Amino acid sequence: MKITKTGVDRLHATYALECERDCFVAALVTSEQTLAPLITPRRKLDPRPIALTNPIYVDVDGDGVFTAPNAP
Repeated sequence: MKITKTGVDRLHATYALECERDCFVAALVTSEQTLAPLITPRRKLDPRPIALTNPIYVDVDGDGVFTAPNAP
């Protein structure tokens, strides 16, 4: 996503996942833009936005139950 004077550009993408059994994924989003002037930059700190989702559980075998990857 990129914030411009005319609005916001959003990422619309599809990613293929290959899970042999139930798994989970999380999305991490970062930015090249700084948070200034919302947060004042300091000498060694140039604050940038970051976001992380909660786990997204994938029921690969379709049994209706998420089985943790390390479960016996």
